Amino acid sequence: MKSDSLTIKQRTTLYIFIFFIFGMMATSCEKPDEYMRNYVYPVNPSDPTNNLAGAAIVVEEGESDASIIARVRTFTYKDFSDTVKYPYIFLTPSLYLQSSDINSDLTVDNPDPKYMLFPHSISSFHSEWGWAYYEELKELQECYGRKKGEQIFCDKYLNGERTIGMILDSNY
Repeated sequence: MKSDSLTIKQRTTLYIFIFFIFGMMATSCEKPDEYMRNYVYPVNPSDPTNNLAGAAIVVEEGESDASIIARVRTFTYKDFSDTVKYPYIFLTPSLYLQSSDINSDLTVDNPDPKYMLFPHSISSFHSEWGWAYYEELKELQECYGRKKGEQIFCDKYLNGERTIGMILDSNY
């Protein structure tokens, strides 16, 4: 009788130990990385390249810029679905890890020029789409003229397309 009681205690201890181990394993599992991208929109639609407001959005790896903008347009804190009031929403060409304490800024592969404010807004902390790209654009324009220099730059980085920032305001 006594040995059965001891066996029950041993089993109970073993079960508690197993549940404790599984509980520790479950809580120590790392969450998948969540990437963020910043978006901005003009406060005054008649002057779309100045006075901007913005926020960040969680994005999926490889998600298209068009898909991100479509999700932003569903937000309810502003009526972004109203394309008259908010005709332009711009995306930064960089993303970052949401929960990282280290510099996790990454550049988006092939950002869509339809949603880029460059050269009016640059990613000053990045080697890509930062000051170096802006200076390269200006140098090309000085060497080849404004339009041709811009086209050479766009051919090199944007599959020949101008950014919406270039289209909206060529006074950069």
